[in-house]
Amino acid sequence: MKYTAAAYMLTIAIISFLGYCVENIWLAVTQQYINNRNMYFPFLLGYGLAVVGIYLIVGTPKKWLKRKSSNGPGIPGCTRMSAALMNRGRSLAATGPA
Repeated sequence: MKYTAAAYMLTIAIISFLGYCVENIWLAVTQQYINNRNMYFPFLLGYGLAVVGIYLIVGTPKKWLKRKSSNGPGIPGCTRMSAALMNRGRSLAATGPA
């Protein structure tokens, strides 16, 4: 699925804000203080850029499972064995336990 630049920017903004909140909650609980790093707005841009960058480079786990190991090196850990285990899980879910 293709996303627009506005969708990526909104995702970066939301994740940056959530990263700021989680980091300050963590500091408040563990260190008993809140550090806003002298920022005017509650956004840590690194968190948003990292998540969107990883998404653009690696994709989602659903995309990994669609790749076949015979098409090249593929994703580490996504081998025929893991595909067989995934298929076994699907067949168990469809028929129920033996």
